[in-house]
Amino acid sequence: AAGEHESRRSFAFQLATWHNPDAELTQHPALMQGVLAMLEKGAASKEDIRMFDEACSGMVPHVLRHPEVVRLLLHAVFVEDAGEVQCCCRVLASIACADDEPATEESRASLIGASQLCRDKATLKGTQQDSAEAQLRSHMRMPVVAAGVLAWMLATVQKPINQTAMDTLLQLAQFVVDEHPLQRPVVLKFLEVVLTSKFVAEALQKDAAQVLVYLMTTGFVHPILKFMDVSSDRLQPAVALALATHVASAVSPPYSRPFVEGMAAFLHKPVVLENLQPEKLSDEKRSNLKRLCSEFSKEVPGVLSDKKLLAL
Repeated sequence: AAGEHESRRSFAFQLATWHNPDAELTQHPALMQGVLAMLEKGAASKEDIRMFDEACSGMVPHVLRHPEVVRLLLHAVFVEDAGEVQCCCRVLASIACADDEPATEESRASLIGASQLCRDKATLKGTQQDSAEAQLRSHMRMPVVAAGVLAWMLATVQKPINQTAMDTLLQLAQFVVDEHPLQRPVVLKFLEVVLTSKFVAEALQKDAAQVLVYLMTTGFVHPILKFMDVSSDRLQPAVALALATHVASAVSPPYSRPFVEGMAAFLHKPVVLENLQPEKLSDEKRSNLKRLCSEFSKEVPGVLSDKKLLAL
């Protein structure tokens, strides 16, 4: 209990000093207490949302723009269905605007429309799937809506999921990669969950590996290499090998030294080496890996040492 109290005090200090502390604390003491109570609960209640909506009737208090506050509000609308959806979407639309701009009806409508699609079980199955995906893409052109859909996607892959549903989620993930570069870290988090989840079939994880490599080709390299390094023992052998072959087919010189060393370290992981067998590789995949290893050895002599890699 003492630790939780100290944690709350620490977060209170972060909030109080995050932006214009004197004005925030003086003008909105009840709001600050409400925000802290919500953070302590880890969820937004109907009462919280109504309070925030009232506070947004004028200029939006900066405390409501804190990333953790936004995360909980998005979760309330897109994942939990905590109630007061219209009200919460109005708050989120206000938060997403610049200080001197009023929230638009378009942004509020997109938040409502996207959240309804996410909560509708028919979105990921049946004849409505293609239409629902197209509608979501349209709504997701707004960054705040894309953030909400990503929250829903993360929650969705915490339980068993089928091929058609995963196809839709991966296409939405790739859409965010292209449309909203600042949200690529969240897409990576989503893909990390998919690639290491016990609820996701191996074949679907192989599909996710392709999207991960696509994300890498946009320049989002080092966070992915870090994931591959620290999570290799949580990958299915076939998925790890698929990841290696996808990278080999997607990249070409010139390479940076950190990339060569990071990928070489992954290629030396037991989950890759133990499954690097001719019968598990097509001629094309083997050729791509051989080329990659040859290029790595030229870029950084001695970076590859295992006989299997050198004998490709």
